[in-house]
Amino acid sequence: MIGRRHVTPKKPSIAQLLRERNDALEQQIATSKVLNAISNSTGDLGPVFSTLLSNATRLCQATFGNLFLRDGCIFRPVAIHNPKGYDDVLRRSAVIDLRENAGVPLDRVLKTNRVVNIPDLRDDQSYTNKNRFIVPLVDTVGARSFVAVPMLKENELIGTINMYRRQARPFTSKQIEMVQSFASQAVIAIENARLLNQLRESLQQQTATADVLKVISRSAFALQAVLDTLVESSSRLCEAYDSIIFLQRGGKLSVTAHHGPIPVDFLDWPITRD
Repeated sequence: MIGRRHVTPKKPSIAQLLRERNDALEQQIATSKVLNAISNSTGDLGPVFSTLLSNATRLCQATFGNLFLRDGCIFRPVAIHNPKGYDDVLRRSAVIDLRENAGVPLDRVLKTNRVVNIPDLRDDQSYTNKNRFIVPLVDTVGARSFVAVPMLKENELIGTINMYRRQARPFTSKQIEMVQSFASQAVIAIENARLLNQLRESLQQQTATADVLKVISRSAFALQAVLDTLVESSSRLCEAYDSIIFLQRGGKLSVTAHHGPIPVDFLDWPITRD
C-alpha cells in the first residue's frame, strides 16, 4: 500500500501581503494619473506620454525608458524618462530606421507584434554584431536588462514602450503585464487625439464654408469679396503661408485675389508652354 503525505500550502507572510497590497495600490494610483492626463488632454499627447512613461518606469523599477511611435520602418522617440547621459546618446540617434538596423529589438517587435524581453543586452545579437544604436546604449549609458512592449491598434504596431535596467535583472511577467496595460492606454490616448483633431478640422471647414456662403448671400454681384474670403479661409485651413487665385482671361492668368506676405509684382501671367 502506497500512501502520500498531505502537504499544507505555505501561507504568505504578512510582509508579503503588505507588499502586494502596496504594489496594487501604486499601480491603481499610476493608472489614475495616466487616465487623468488622457482626459485633460486637448490633443497634445506630450504630457500624456511623459506621465505614462514616468509611472511605468517607476513601477517596473527600471532605470530609464522611452516611448517610440512608428511610421512605417521608422521609429521616433516622443517621450524619454532617463538618467544623465542618455539624452546625448538619443540625440545622436534620435530616429531609428529599421531598414538600416535589421535584427535590433525594435525590428523583432515589428516582425512579431510581441514583447521582446532581453535579460542582458551584452548577450544579444544586436550588441555582439556592434549595432550603432545598441553599442552606445550598453557601453555609454550602461543598459543591461531590456524589455520592449508593443502598442497595438487592431493588431497593427503603432509604437513601443521600452524599459532599461543597469543591472542584468530581467523584467518579470507581472511587470510586463503592467507595461502592457499602459501601452493600451497610450493607444486610447492616440485614438482620442486623432478623433479630436478630425472634429476640429471638420468644424473649421464648416466654419470656413459658412463664411464664404455668408459673403455670397450678402453680395449678389460682388465677386471680389467672395474671392478675398476664399483665399483667406483656404490659407487658414491649410495652415498655408500664402494663397492666390488666378482667373483665366484672354489667354492669360490674372491675379484676382491674394492673401499672404509674398509680394505679387504682376497682374497677368501669360499662358504658354514655357
